[in-house]
Amino acid sequence: AGLHFAVMSLTSIGYGDITPVTQAEYLVCVFVMFSGALVWAYIIGCACSVVSNMDPPRQAFEQRMDGFNAMATEQQLPAPMARRMREYLREARTHDA
Repeated sequence: AGLHFAVMSLTSIGYGDITPVTQAEYLVCVFVMFSGALVWAYIIGCACSVVSNMDPPRQAFEQRMDGFNAMATEQQLPAPMARRMREYLREARTHDA
């Protein structure tokens, strides 16, 4: 009963009017609730992935900027120079669009 209550609370399924009575019913309910939570998480993850990939030019810019930041850290560029180069990349992006 404790596991059933915990899973029901964590998955935000609610408590409802129909409750399991036997131990087998509890186990089935817990399994179904976990399965539902996993499917729901997968659906939300897919939706977030679709939204994040809606703007390919922005994604390419973010990857380019991440690559520059990694290179600047690795090469230990002075902070003012790295800042100016980031500004240049941002300006180049606005003029390319």
